[in-house]
Amino acid sequence: MRKQKTGHIINLSSISATVTRPSQAIYSASKAAVTLMSEALAQEVAAVNIKVTALCPWGVRTDFLDESSLRKPTNQTGQYSVVEQTLAGLGRLNHNQNGDPALVAQAILKVVAMPNPPARLYLGTGALMALQSKIEEVIQVANANAELSQSIDY
Repeated sequence: MRKQKTGHIINLSSISATVTRPSQAIYSASKAAVTLMSEALAQEVAAVNIKVTALCPWGVRTDFLDESSLRKPTNQTGQYSVVEQTLAGLGRLNHNQNGDPALVAQAILKVVAMPNPPARLYLGTGALMALQSKIEEVIQVANANAELSQSIDY
């Protein structure tokens, strides 16, 4: 890409990079790393006309939530009922996600054709709604704790 002085790197992240749930700590952390790496890389390679976009879709109908992909705890102690409830919900969601893989592919082609693509793009109505809710939560918590946050400055 540097030699041809153009290119576009597409990294697959997830809404889980921004909004997480019980049972998703490791997955969310890894997707957050993909997203932030993409944003930093986009700045680093912009001068050589290489674009980078992290796609952050909501659920897409794939085999992602099948037992071949999703690992569940073998020992359920009952102490983590919120995790067990989340995993049960994911089981019901399996193959019922709103996202259509063919439409994700079309979105990728549109992003690649953009002259100024975003470094992070949320895909799906659910992703946008979750993002907006998270932004509101972060602002509320930041405002409620502004005095403490600013207390480290001198």
